[in-house]
Amino acid sequence: MPLNAAKPYARLGAFVMFHKLDTDALGETWRAGLLEPPKMGPVLATRKLAGNREAWAANFPSARLFAEKITGATLAKGQRFEVVDGQPVVAWEYAGGRSLAHLVAAAVTAHNPIPIDQAIAIAEKVASALEAINSVKQEGKRLVHGAVVPQFVWISEDGDVRVAGQLLGKGLIASLSNPTVAKEAGPFVAPELRGGGEATKASDVYAAGAILYLAVTGQAPPEPTSGKVIEAVQKAVLMHSDEKVPADVRAILEKALATDPAARFDGPTELHKALSELLNKGQYAPTTFNLAFYVHNLLRSEMEAEQKEREQESKLAVEPYLQDLERQVPSPAPAAPAARPQPAPAPAPAPAPMFGSATFEQPKQGGSKLPLIAGGVALVAAAAVGGWYFLGRKEQPAPPPVAQAAPAPATETVAAPVAAPVLAALPGQEQPAATSTDEEARKKAIEDEINRRLAEEMRKLQDDYNKQLKKQQDASGKPVAATQTTPAVTQPPAQTAPAVAQQAPPQPATATQAPVPAPATATQAPVPVAAAQQPPAAVPPPPAAPAAVQTGDFVASTELDQAPRPVKRVAPVYPPMAARQRLTGEVILSILINETGKVQEVRVLRVDKKGMGFEAAAVTAVKQFTFEPGVKDGKKVKTWMPIPFVFR
Repeated sequence: MPLNAAKPYARLGAFVMFHKLDTDALGETWRAGLLEPPKMGPVLATRKLAGNREAWAANFPSARLFAEKITGATLAKGQRFEVVDGQPVVAWEYAGGRSLAHLVAAAVTAHNPIPIDQAIAIAEKVASALEAINSVKQEGKRLVHGAVVPQFVWISEDGDVRVAGQLLGKGLIASLSNPTVAKEAGPFVAPELRGGGEATKASDVYAAGAILYLAVTGQAPPEPTSGKVIEAVQKAVLMHSDEKVPADVRAILEKALATDPAARFDGPTELHKALSELLNKGQYAPTTFNLAFYVHNLLRSEMEAEQKEREQESKLAVEPYLQDLERQVPSPAPAAPAARPQPAPAPAPAPAPMFGSATFEQPKQGGSKLPLIAGGVALVAAAAVGGWYFLGRKEQPAPPPVAQAAPAPATETVAAPVAAPVLAALPGQEQPAATSTDEEARKKAIEDEINRRLAEEMRKLQDDYNKQLKKQQDASGKPVAATQTTPAVTQPPAQTAPAVAQQAPPQPATATQAPVPAPATATQAPVPVAAAQQPPAAVPPPPAAPAAVQTGDFVASTELDQAPRPVKRVAPVYPPMAARQRLTGEVILSILINETGKVQEVRVLRVDKKGMGFEAAAVTAVKQFTFEPGVKDGKKVKTWMPIPFVFR
């Protein structure tokens, strides 16, 4: 397709090829937009595969079938397997970052080696992905990845490690007949496969071991057919160092890269367990944040240039591309009229999957500690609402009418209002204005549903925390209003977070939204009053009356006569690293509001992206809030309340 001002980027089928990220023996990797008429869809990491194209394409039906069924926190999201004009293409959701092959090459060139703890963590994530694939059975046989090469290991800007390209083993093995492919990908193919054998869990273990060797030393292991792999492992040194690979890492490499498949780890689960135990001993302390920081520093110039490019790409007029795409698809010929009505033909049977039907099992104990949460925060309403959710709700009505948060379901004693999230917008965003009454009505309906889900989740989290407080109270016999000053972060529950709108268009400044914290639904039992010893009597004495509420007592939010009301609010500062990477985040806090209206304690109930600074920003902001305190029986009291912060 010729390029011009109207169509500045090449098109490959439904892919608009924005920018080439990599070229290697296995083909090219592009950042590409996916056309989804009538608009541009998601941005994808898109690899045009080289080598034996026919063999790659022959694997696509089974790969496509199982891509939607094999899930895990370490598997690439939204994978697509397409053949366009004879070109096999593998694509997956793009969240910045680069492949491990690209990362290692950059590290070697810049003399900035991957820290060994992060190298081990990358291999542990790869083993976790292989374990997730191997937990799936079809016709009694477990699936294997088969094509574990550095080009299919993707490390995002936020330190997320995901593996793509599963079930393409036959395409990779067939492509080894190409000398260039064999030189680059051959070291990651187990020796028993070099004659055209079928991929197994043992060959996946070998490939994962080769990935670990690459990340630690900066170079691929020797060709497995050379017989020098174990010798190389024993002499291996760390990248850009004369220091030998630590003995505990070397032991794992020797077992994973054994020539005899029977001498290797008994599948990805055992390898994953060994790597996890190595990381848990305390000698190595990798974190997602540190990996993200390393990637950011190593690829700083690339990422800065990419940010400008993506801003331009987001402004692309897609109509010319959509018109080209429509012209490329032939229109169906009109059907000839039938002489008399005929019964509708039975639908054509779907092509039988290459591997038959599949069943799924949970990985064995000792596997990854990472929760299998492919989606993270649910985005069910995102496409529909766009940036509407973050328009905010005003305290005074003004035309056009602004959607108000719907009240949460009432408890037995107090109707709990829905908490409006405290919003921090990315620098450079602006909020869209409403354009019609219909849009306003639609926005309100969607906002109400979002707020209902948010309120339900906050009530659940607060209820769980109240139960913890109750247990402490029961154990000590004293009222417990707070636990610790250091917030304790809990993992977000999978698929329970509120649906979130897409990022709003650019705006010049940070926006804040008035919080209206929602009382939790859990009730706190009144503090027991110790009764004086009673003399023996034939009839038991009546129970002691509960003590009257005093100023400063702790009272559960659902027992209040009047919930705390915000007086002063402070906008959270968007974490700089998250802003640079244009990351979004959500934090739900529980705050102890004392009898003077100040925030006395803060507890982090949930954060969807740990290590990016969202929880710290939310805690810092909420500590500066002031409230009209909660009231019970005319007394100002302490109470715990949940409050959400949304970073967009």
